[in-house]
Amino acid sequence: MSDNDDVLRDRFRSHQPDSSDNTDNSHDTDGSSDSGGPDDIDDSSNADNSSESGDASVRSRKQEAMYLRPDQRKRLRNFYDELDGRSKVAGEGGLTKNDDFYEAFVEFVIEERREEFIEYLGLDEL
Repeated sequence: MSDNDDVLRDRFRSHQPDSSDNTDNSHDTDGSSDSGGPDDIDDSSNADNSSESGDASVRSRKQEAMYLRPDQRKRLRNFYDELDGRSKVAGEGGLTKNDDFYEAFVEFVIEERREEFIEYLGLDEL
């Protein structure tokens, strides 16, 4: 093995993300997302820590993969863009996707429209 191989290997290693690196891969050039392996999914035993996770930074939170069809993904992004624009026009400075939009979106379904969502899924008769 030559010295050039060692230099390249060291350079490559220095550019590898460590386990605490939670970069957002949702903007890949092919439109696909790389996130969402089994290690990314938080188990339900930690589901009742909303007060603890509310204070945590986005990067310290567990990711939850959502595998959306392209049309759904586009509609979700357009919805975010619309609300972000409204926030900016209102002088609020815009919305952050993870702290504001996604968190409120999930909270709204779970807390405000829970029964309607159960009916939408056809599970209200069970």
